[in-house]
Amino acid sequence: MRKYAGSGTCEINVLRARGQCLAAQFCLLTDDTKYVIKIGYDEAYARCAPGNLLFEWLLNDSKERHFRFLNVISDAEWHLDWRPLSHQVSDLFVFNRTPAGLTAFAAGRLRLAGGRIWRALRGRHGASKPPKL
Repeated sequence: MRKYAGSGTCEINVLRARGQCLAAQFCLLTDDTKYVIKIGYDEAYARCAPGNLLFEWLLNDSKERHFRFLNVISDAEWHLDWRPLSHQVSDLFVFNRTPAGLTAFAAGRLRLAGGRIWRALRGRHGASKPPKL
């Protein structure tokens, strides 16, 4: 956070009423994209949607701050109200050729294989819970 604060690319936006915090956002800006890392609100004011009010302010602020994209990072249900563009994200894991790296690779492969086997068995026998690996 210190790295970003010194460069002006870290911000905390707060919505207040009568000195009380109703909602807050933690954001990072890189290049032309602002990332909303975390948002929170006072549940006592949930019916007023303070998180949405603060989010709308942030969208309007994009004209002043000159960022082109706003990335909410997650797929929280309330984001759908804003009709965001969505892009599929994939994970890529790279393992070193060390004993620890090879062990991690093997554990990951076993976990994937176990999931596939479980789905196949569940389809055949109607089981409802996967086994713990």
